[in-house]
Amino acid sequence: MVTDDQVVALRAFLAGDFAEHDRLTQHLDETDGWDGYPALLGAAFLEAVDRRFATGYTRADVIQLVADARGRFDESGEVLDPTAAERLVLAVLGEGSVDDLNDKIRARTQVLLLGELITKENLEDAVLDEFMESARDLANQSLS
Repeated sequence: MVTDDQVVALRAFLAGDFAEHDRLTQHLDETDGWDGYPALLGAAFLEAVDRRFATGYTRADVIQLVADARGRFDESGEVLDPTAAERLVLAVLGEGSVDDLNDKIRARTQVLLLGELITKENLEDAVLDEFMESARDLANQSLS
């Protein structure tokens, strides 16, 4: 099951509080508290992609999202693989598969794209809290 610590850590990242996110993820490292986090991350990613593209999209929209995320989170151009990123978004939208992506690439890509998706929405604290609870519920359903 997803823990409070996991929710708070991901929320800190999405709120742009990177120092707090680092502190909280260090705590997860120290307590071996990562079980359930991949499900939370995947659920939040799914929710965010759905929120962004539920009313329709083009491939150009997906490409722009990835380009924006790379501009914000990947100054070196070596952290976010644009092909993997586009494939992950399209898979959520029902196009293609990402079964061949390893877990590390999948998680890194999801967190960076999720950061971009949520940043663009400029969510107020209460709405971000609701988003996190929805993602937690979805993650816990997938884990049960």
